[in-house]
Amino acid sequence: MKRELLIDCHTGTQDLPALLLVSRVKDAEIRALTACYDPDRPVADIQDLLALREAAGLLAECSLGARRPIIPRRPCNGGPGTGAEHPHRPEGGYAWELINRTACQSQAGITVLLLGPATNLAIALLRYPALRQHIRQIIMAGGSFGFGDAGPYSERNVFEDAYACKVLLNSGIPMTMIGLSAAAEAALTEAELRSALVPLVGNCVDTCVNDLAARRPGTHYVAPSLVAAAWMLNPEVAQTDHFHVEVEVNGTEMYGRTVIEWRHYLHEPEETEVAIHADREKLLACIRQHA
Repeated sequence: MKRELLIDCHTGTQDLPALLLVSRVKDAEIRALTACYDPDRPVADIQDLLALREAAGLLAECSLGARRPIIPRRPCNGGPGTGAEHPHRPEGGYAWELINRTACQSQAGITVLLLGPATNLAIALLRYPALRQHIRQIIMAGGSFGFGDAGPYSERNVFEDAYACKVLLNSGIPMTMIGLSAAAEAALTEAELRSALVPLVGNCVDTCVNDLAARRPGTHYVAPSLVAAAWMLNPEVAQTDHFHVEVEVNGTEMYGRTVIEWRHYLHEPEETEVAIHADREKLLACIRQHA
């Protein structure tokens, strides 16, 4: 039986390479595609998501999600209210409704791949308490240890909705965190990234590279979403181990930091699988092999 996947992603093109890679997973079927909260595109239209689905060659059901975090840390364009909805209700319902419906229809439970902030899935878990029984795994391209790209220790996807990440970590659902620190070990130069992506995304390579550069500026391209997708195809791309993980939702400089209990002082269940290393050569080989 094929794994049933639901992917929550940005509506721009930065997640297109990851979507294309995941579509190559032989034992998986992408059932639904939802648009995550994105502070850079707070009024994304359903047409943006449908265009992304077409570019990835998918047949998955689509829906828009929240326009703001569950608990905003700063002023947002989405307006007041938990998970402020888009003004025009999507035909198939909002993202959290699609998540719940897709999961409940699955015989073996769904795997949720998060390529952005965890807002939509967190709202779904809060609104539908029985949903956790129908999710077999959460794979999150986010989190970090040692350094951040949205704060001193905070990775951007977690930083944008830290409370949503906390909901997931406390849900009891098996979770894998492919974060910034591990992905940085597999950082690619622009030439390497373009060479690897051209066979995969074709004419979209310029917009994909530009979106990745805008998302995580630097001389090398660090893409946790790409590493997470490649890891699903070849687990040797990233080395993982299990730890207890918490997320900081208070304070200032530490807000959004994912705290990994490396030395087991707290004697808490080690329920989260964390990528601690990523292999650059295996990442490139995986992209080229499945392009």
